[in-house]
Amino acid sequence: MALSLICPKLGADGRMVALDRSATMIAAAAERNREHVEEKKLALYTAAIGDGVLGEQTFDKIFAVNVNLFWVSDPAEELEAIRTHLAPEGTLHLFWEPPSPDKTPAMANKVGAALERNGFTFTQILTRPAFLTFVARPSG
Repeated sequence: MALSLICPKLGADGRMVALDRSATMIAAAAERNREHVEEKKLALYTAAIGDGVLGEQTFDKIFAVNVNLFWVSDPAEELEAIRTHLAPEGTLHLFWEPPSPDKTPAMANKVGAALERNGFTFTQILTRPAFLTFVARPSG
């Protein structure tokens, strides 16, 4: 869904790359966004951030939507891969719909701690009962 909302807003030189470990999700995204793929505005890969499919590419913004590893495990490897693909002033945007509103504070604490532990600084945190958002960039 995010791809369908963002791609039309990209400027003439704008481009978006999407990764998902699920081939089913990538196929669904390709179907929903066929026009953007054909226009070369959107590239889709069945992969994880650390799989090397991005090569040397850097990005102004990296989004992760409902990627649970940031709050259920140690995302050190993924955050290191993200750091290598962020442009110098780039930002990381993490979004979740918590499984239930009462889990939002615990998720926020876990994500915040993981980001800080791995050298990221928050520029914005939004907590709502039904949504959690972090915007961060590498420290120093």
